[in-house]
Amino acid sequence: MSSIMQLLLSAVPQSNTVGIFYADSYSANLWAAVPLTTYQSATTGGAFIDVAPQIRTASGQTPGTAKIYNTGTATITATNTAPFGWYGNSMALPTSYTSGTDLTYTSNNLGSNQILTWEAWVYCSVVGVNRTLIATNNLGGGYYPAWVFYIGATGYPTYFSNPSGAFASNTQVSVGWNHIAMCCNGTSTLKMFQNGTMTYNGGYGPNGGQSTATIGNSYWDGFGGLTSGIKMCDNRIYTGIQKYTGSFTVSTTDPDFGGAIIAA
Repeated sequence: MSSIMQLLLSAVPQSNTVGIFYADSYSANLWAAVPLTTYQSATTGGAFIDVAPQIRTASGQTPGTAKIYNTGTATITATNTAPFGWYGNSMALPTSYTSGTDLTYTSNNLGSNQILTWEAWVYCSVVGVNRTLIATNNLGGGYYPAWVFYIGATGYPTYFSNPSGAFASNTQVSVGWNHIAMCCNGTSTLKMFQNGTMTYNGGYGPNGGQSTATIGNSYWDGFGGLTSGIKMCDNRIYTGIQKYTGSFTVSTTDPDFGGAIIAA
C-alpha cells in the first residue's frame, strides 16, 4: 500500500460501534449496563433495561442474564440536557422511596469483597444533599445497608460499609453533570474518580453484599431519608476488573473511558 493511501485511510474516522452500542473492551466483565434514557429505547428495550447481555453478545461474549426486576418509580426527563447530545434525556429519581418502588436489580450478593467497578454520569442540581448512587441490602432487617456508594451531605462521594464505616473522596461534586466511578480490589484498596481525576486511593471495608442491589436513592433502613434531586444515565457495573487505576481523560464516545453506552 502506498504511503499516500495509508495517509488517506488514517484520515478516515474509524467506527468504534458494535451494533447500536459503542464497543466496550471490558464487555466480558459487564454485570449490568443500564442506559437510563429513552434514546433508541425501541431497539435497546427501554430506559431501565439491563443491556449488558446485548453488549456482550454484540462483542462476541457470553451474554449472561439481565439483572433488572423492579423499575420502581423513576422517570425520564429532558429537563437537563444529557451529557451526550444525542441522548437528550436522562433518568430523574423519585422524591420518595419504599422498599417496593426502588430501582432494584437482582444481586446474587453484589459484594464489594470482589474486584468491582461502578460508574455512571450523575447530574447534581445542588451539592450539599445526600444522594445514594448504588447500594446493596435485603430490603429489610438491620439498620445499615451492607455497603453503599453515595454523595454525602457536604458533596463528597463516599463509600460506606457495615460495620467498617465511611471512606470519602477528597473532592466535592460539581453542580451539573459529573462522571463518577469507584473501583475496589476486593480486599484492601478502593479508588474513586470524578471526571477522570482520581479523588481517593486508600483503604475501605469490603462487604459481601446482600440479596438486592439498588441504583439511585434507595429505601435502605438507615438511609431511607436520603434526598432526591439528581439525574443519572449510563450506569455500569463490572465484576472481576478495576477499570480505572489512575487518572484518565473522560470520553463521550469510548466506554473504556466513561463514554456513552448507546452510539449516536
